[in-house]
Amino acid sequence: MPVPSGDTYIYFNADELDYDGNTRTAGLLGDVNVTAVNSDFDETRIYSENLYINQAEQKVYNEGEVRVEQDGGELRGENLFYDYQNSHLTLQNISAEYPPIRLLHADSAEFKNGRQRYRGAQVTCCDQEDPHYHLKAGSVTMTPEKRVYVTNALLYLSDVPVFYLPFFWRSLDSKKPFTTYVDFTQSARTGYGLLTSTVFFPTRNLRTTVNLDGYTKAGFGYGVQLLVQNTDKVIGNLEAYAIDDQKEEDYRWGVSGGFWAQLFDNSDHLNRDDGGAMYTMQSQFRSVSDPYFNDTYFRSNPFKFMPDQDINVAFSRQSRRSITRISYSQKDEYNYVTEEYEIVEKILPKFEYHLMPFTLPLGIVNRFNANVYNTEVRDEGFKQTAGAFWHSSRSFNLNRTFTLLPYVSLDERVIFRDKDNNEDAYVTRLGSGVNLRAELLTGSLDISYDYLKRFSTGTLNTDNVSDDMGEELNRIYIQNHYRPSQWLYFRLGTGYDLRETQDNWSFDNRMLPILAELGVNTMNGDLNLFAQNLYDVKEGQEAFVLQSDFRMFKKSRMVFGMNNYSLDQNSYLFNTKFWFRPENITWYFDVGVDFEIRQGSLNAYSRSFKVYKDFHDAHMEFGVEDRNNNLSFAFRIAVLCGKKHRDDTFSKEDRYWSPWRNPGDLR
Repeated sequence: MPVPSGDTYIYFNADELDYDGNTRTAGLLGDVNVTAVNSDFDETRIYSENLYINQAEQKVYNEGEVRVEQDGGELRGENLFYDYQNSHLTLQNISAEYPPIRLLHADSAEFKNGRQRYRGAQVTCCDQEDPHYHLKAGSVTMTPEKRVYVTNALLYLSDVPVFYLPFFWRSLDSKKPFTTYVDFTQSARTGYGLLTSTVFFPTRNLRTTVNLDGYTKAGFGYGVQLLVQNTDKVIGNLEAYAIDDQKEEDYRWGVSGGFWAQLFDNSDHLNRDDGGAMYTMQSQFRSVSDPYFNDTYFRSNPFKFMPDQDINVAFSRQSRRSITRISYSQKDEYNYVTEEYEIVEKILPKFEYHLMPFTLPLGIVNRFNANVYNTEVRDEGFKQTAGAFWHSSRSFNLNRTFTLLPYVSLDERVIFRDKDNNEDAYVTRLGSGVNLRAELLTGSLDISYDYLKRFSTGTLNTDNVSDDMGEELNRIYIQNHYRPSQWLYFRLGTGYDLRETQDNWSFDNRMLPILAELGVNTMNGDLNLFAQNLYDVKEGQEAFVLQSDFRMFKKSRMVFGMNNYSLDQNSYLFNTKFWFRPENITWYFDVGVDFEIRQGSLNAYSRSFKVYKDFHDAHMEFGVEDRNNNLSFAFRIAVLCGKKHRDDTFSKEDRYWSPWRNPGDLR
């Protein structure tokens, strides 16, 4: 054959060759193997029993079965037509593998400029011979080792159609994997919903989730979730969501998160006389358009009802000797009359200086801090204050049983003059106290006395004008902490108020509330329990809180909690959950009921049921929830698409609240 011209050329092997020099067409017969290389040095290998090569038009075609290797994948089909100059290939009745994607069947295919388009296709990521699931799609467009997207698709589990997907997209780049999760929901507030979450990593340490949702009643919503992970210099998360709510006829939104970042660090005390310092920035924020937004839309925020919102940002410098911090903070509360959030307190700026504890001669341990605040409370305008605090203590080991810890403290504060006050106001507080600790068979017993006196403004005289006569604290407190083992502790404490400003010296008035607390955390995780009771001798029961989770059998657990407060003594709130995990079975379920008992009547204000099914590379969820008369359904399938990165892709953030939940934690 003539020498190839230009930048495109082919190699071939065959049992027989029939070449027409006039048309420059070669007919290859028997065990044909053709390698075509284009101008970009992309290689395509073709295997067939018969094949025709037209050198003049730089085309390859055949009739019958053919196998093609291209872009790291393999496909089989019939009736090949390949323009190797323009990398344009068409096939019929195709099956192919481009890991992790498997093309089970396609009616026709067209390859051009590195992009493959299949029509009437069936695709799967399941690597079983008989796949657990597949998509029947009108069109599948794939760029090998980059991305695949599917339109007009129906998802089948085995041979059973499950739901319709108008669009599905996934990355095939192993270094930047994209995973799309789909949730189907129904709620009385928002209607039927199709929720999508696409997870990808623009950088190795930044996990990004893009949310695009549609609701039949509420309309279309969108959001983003960011999680910084696997790094020592930056820790943080962000979640934001917005929707033009057609049912509420209002634009609603929410944002929450926090982060910590190390800006600079030269705290190498081996090479610097002053030891250097570390400079950091941190922030925490949560803000919504209305208190009920989280309950309806946020995927992972545990605060379903949010009557207040706050934000704070801080820069700090930390050395071996001190911490310097400058910050901004703001807290808002919702006004149910105006239906708007109003500023309760704003501090801009807030300057703080903390001296690390240091020891003077005779073993006296000292602490010192100073601060300057510029504070606005509601609509009163800004007020500037400054203060300094000093605390000194000395520990005395009397014997093996008793330890004595006396202390003194001095607090000096100034409120600078403003439009309401013509002079600066200086206030001095002097405190002292002592704690006696006894290590007994019944645990650590602490008996303490604390006194704090506030002097009149601008003087060191007793404040005889105020109702408390300047005595802010004057009490005896007794507390016993008993830990018989590493997994069990008891705490019991109470005190007696000695302030002379008390009108009644009766025991009931002076006795401080009795605190009783129990904690259980078994080493094998069979039982985790926290219980606390607060009882006032005069007023009676003030609060009781119980929260527990325990193993029922093997991997199944139950959660039980109860609380009651003096603000509403007739209300007893219960929360229960059953976490059923049969051993060696790939399905499991959760059942939860939250209810209130009030004067003999029971009100189950939240009920939920979720069932889960794990395949070898997919996860399915179905849930029903009725909370405050809002019945909702949710259906979700997570396709992991590929065995190699299955464990990494199926991460804990997709099953548990992020970042404070861990695998095994109850939802």
